[in-house]
Amino acid sequence: MLRVAQVLKPDGSNGVIWVDLPVFGTQYDYVEDNTVSSTSSSTFQLKLTETTAVIPAGDYRVTVHSEISNSTNNGEVEVEVQVDSTPRDTLAHEVSNGNQYLPFNDFFVETFTNAAHTIEVFFRKPSGGGNALIRNVRIELFRVS
Repeated sequence: MLRVAQVLKPDGSNGVIWVDLPVFGTQYDYVEDNTVSSTSSSTFQLKLTETTAVIPAGDYRVTVHSEISNSTNNGEVEVEVQVDSTPRDTLAHEVSNGNQYLPFNDFFVETFTNAAHTIEVFFRKPSGGGNALIRNVRIELFRVS
């Protein structure tokens, strides 16, 4: 069983026993930016940052959601998620209809140390004309073990 702490509880026969407390969901962070950002740069541009307070060591589920588009037809947009300044996932999406927003979702479990941590979402237009667009970006993390 996964444990974060134990507490004493009466055992019903004038004694006490240790009872484990679960850790699932004991830490939760969430940040969002619903504005539209645009770039024609082939260099990743920062869209959103989540910096936690010092959190307990453990496994955390990290979810990133956004909507991406391209200002021209048949354009590629790349989104990169970094954890503590290290690329975790980089995903490219071809947007075939300019200004049509498509969902971008990323989900992973990350093992964090007992410290503050930073999760960042970047985006870029890797090639071709037009601009990469991103909006409704959300970063969510919660402890799972």
